[in-house]
Amino acid sequence: MTRLRIATFNIRHGAPKHSYRGLPDELAAACASLDADVLALQEVDVGVPRSQNANLAKVAADACGMTYYFAKARKHACRGQYGNALLVRGTISEVTVVRLDGDHRHTLRIGRMEFKPFREPRNAIIATATVRGHALSIGTGHFAADTAARRPQLTTTAQHLVARPEPRILLGDLNVAARQAAEWLAPYGLTVVGPLAPPATGKRLEIDHVAVCGVGIERVESRWLPISDHPAKIVDLTIAG
Repeated sequence: MTRLRIATFNIRHGAPKHSYRGLPDELAAACASLDADVLALQEVDVGVPRSQNANLAKVAADACGMTYYFAKARKHACRGQYGNALLVRGTISEVTVVRLDGDHRHTLRIGRMEFKPFREPRNAIIATATVRGHALSIGTGHFAADTAARRPQLTTTAQHLVARPEPRILLGDLNVAARQAAEWLAPYGLTVVGPLAPPATGKRLEIDHVAVCGVGIERVESRWLPISDHPAKIVDLTIAG
């Protein structure tokens, strides 16, 4: 058996929970502390003033000793970019960036009237990650807050992923409860890792998930870090052979 650690982390452009300013050094330390072999990041800035014009994907990859692939979802602050990143302690190949129908996330107010005229672009990364001699089919993204857009985005990503060989891993900010994600992904042979029951009263609903096919699961953890308003989801898994 080969043991690997998989993690997904919505980094909120490297900003702490109660701040807006991105802190690249703190992000680097947070990502390194996860000690992951495969790390998916969402809400990643590249060249954006709010995060000190840093390439946050590279900052995290350098701190972790990983290679990375960044997929821009949209422009930010004129020349900056905003999107998703896949980091691997190994190599990344056979990359496909899947463009997804956007969602009406932002509201425009004129007097008492509210409109949602703009769709926020979304994407998913589908790639082969080779780690410790094992080729993993990986899918990752940040899916819609808009309920109507979320399911087709997630299932489109799953369709692309299952066209690739096992083992398969889908991870990211799915923006949906675990039980609902499990229902949507079951037809694609993907099992959502971790408890599916709603959290106890007063506890935050988790929307960052890992779904797998063809691996064994040893341990699951949700870990709060000094960066972001999301916990990192960590899964320790095993691969046979």
